[in-house]
Amino acid sequence: MNLFRQAQKTIDGPKKGRKKAVAELKGKRDEFAATRAKLRVFLEQCEKHSKKKKEEELATFLNAMLRFFSPRVVSPVPSSLARQTIVFFDLWAGQDRRSETKSEFGDRYAMRIPHAPPSDEMLRAYVADAAAKLEVGWYEIGGRYMELKLKYVAD
Repeated sequence: MNLFRQAQKTIDGPKKGRKKAVAELKGKRDEFAATRAKLRVFLEQCEKHSKKKKEEELATFLNAMLRFFSPRVVSPVPSSLARQTIVFFDLWAGQDRRSETKSEFGDRYAMRIPHAPPSDEMLRAYVADAAAKLEVGWYEIGGRYMELKLKYVAD
């Protein structure tokens, strides 16, 4: 969520600092990549265990967490909103990542990246939509967590 809040500020910031701001966004995303991967594996294992024990509320909570951390962009290679945002920001800031993306994902995905940088308005709309999707997921996690607390506090 912080990445998208920072992204929204970057769009409205001065053009002079765009490349530095995009580098900071990349750093924020990369900083927690290993933690996100470990969390995803942990959640998958917990979900399997909760289904075996028939703990419906726990399984629902874990499923909401998995959906939040799972890729949300339909592409030939699983991608996340944050990764897609970084690609768009690179184009917007004048750093064409098509060659890097080609080596990372293959020719097929690199060809889908637009050749012209997105406008401020397009990027602002994309970031707002992505942030809204993540907030909905986060609120679902919060609600499922409260259900768990109420069940186990009441017992």
